[in-house]
Amino acid sequence: MKKIVGVILLVILFLQLHSFAEDFVILNLKNNKYHKPDCEYGQKAVEFEKLTLDEAKTKYEAANCCFKANTENFGYRSSYAHSVEIVSPDFSKTKKNLTTGIKLLYNSPIEFNYKPSEVSRTPSGKVLIEELNKLKREDIYIATYGIMYQPEIIEAFVKAEKRRNKVYGVADVDINNRSSGRDTFYAMKTFGKWRTDYEVDKAIADRIASDRAKGIETEKGTYNGNLMHNKFVTLGKTKVWTGSTNLTSSGTGGLNSNLNALITSPEITYAYIKESKQMFSGKFHYLKTPYHMKNIKLDDGSIVSVYFCPNPDVVDEIVSMIDSSEKYVYVAMFFLTHDRIINALVEAKKRGVDVKVITCASASQETYSKHHKIREKSVPVKVENWTGKQHMKTIISDDKRLTVGSMNATTTAELKNDENIVFITNPAHTIEARKIFEEQWQNIPDKWLTQTPRAEGPESGNSCNDGIDNDHNGKYDRQDPKCADFDYSKVPN
Repeated sequence: MKKIVGVILLVILFLQLHSFAEDFVILNLKNNKYHKPDCEYGQKAVEFEKLTLDEAKTKYEAANCCFKANTENFGYRSSYAHSVEIVSPDFSKTKKNLTTGIKLLYNSPIEFNYKPSEVSRTPSGKVLIEELNKLKREDIYIATYGIMYQPEIIEAFVKAEKRRNKVYGVADVDINNRSSGRDTFYAMKTFGKWRTDYEVDKAIADRIASDRAKGIETEKGTYNGNLMHNKFVTLGKTKVWTGSTNLTSSGTGGLNSNLNALITSPEITYAYIKESKQMFSGKFHYLKTPYHMKNIKLDDGSIVSVYFCPNPDVVDEIVSMIDSSEKYVYVAMFFLTHDRIINALVEAKKRGVDVKVITCASASQETYSKHHKIREKSVPVKVENWTGKQHMKTIISDDKRLTVGSMNATTTAELKNDENIVFITNPAHTIEARKIFEEQWQNIPDKWLTQTPRAEGPESGNSCNDGIDNDHNGKYDRQDPKCADFDYSKVPN
């Protein structure tokens, strides 16, 4: 009889727990992650709060131990209506012996204008290696679009591991598990623990195929996967290296125009680590919680905010920045196709604001480029004719505020890709960025205000002799008919 009663009580308890688990979760107040009520890790939380599952989903991140990424049933957009603000821990003790601030790292296409290099010769490349070489017994998180021909950087990560640092990486691949960087998989085998976005991209591809079989067209053209497009490295608990520079021979090696920032701030670094961890757990693209952190004050006078994409609120922040401009807005951008951002620039021009845009020759030859339409709205747009390409993703305003990061001004970057964008309010840094833009503007001939140079051709520096397929047509240098008129007799041996 006692055994029967015991079994009945256990069944009742199980049913109650199951019902509870369907509607409620345990929020660990220490890390702001929520657990299922029967999760052993959730039950160990010292400080916790009981929330409804719906409430938790809108504000907090699910714990990986009991809420695994579900790639079987999800939509084509994030389920979040708004970005979730990251609440930073108290770092007052950490900052007692730390000076927080920002160092801008500019890779000049004017200085490095001949060929890419396997030597990490740019400021961004040199600083990354220097910072990696300082670390001992720290955690390092790297998010890379791809790695190619940068042995010094790979070696710096290998040496960092030998000093008992732990390296965790996330990288982009397509639906065929291919990387844009030929050395990405070599790096993944050589150092660190890694995760790619392959599983999520493949699940999206399967979903698209299934919908198309039903006559539902949700994705235009061929789907090759959304991008894990970040280019950042966290350096211990207090520094992060981020911006537009890829770990490639034309990025950190030097050829393309890029702008990075080395940010010394435990709060901002904490935000990047939090973003890294959710990607490392397998949550990429639509599966992620869209995070942001706002208005972190640094010792050098900077006020910093960061947004991680996909993010439903990031364009609001960009448009607000443009709308508040009174004197000038300068845009150095690889891709500029987002209608809301373009409209904000056009309206700023109408208000009498000095608006200028420098964009990439390679990007401008895509069918979806909108540089002609922007010009038609009386906004001056120069298409660069360098050997390297305009790869920056920077907006500069009024000697007050600028942006750096991986995010192009596109709806794909806003709503599909894994990206980051940093908003920096600081007059000194903004003036520095403005002078960079003005140097580039003066360097590009005025004829490219109305015309569009070919990315691979005699009009674009040494593009016919740099070993790169600049216009992505499968041919480069002498192979490309557009280089037929290039004067190879003037090329140094």
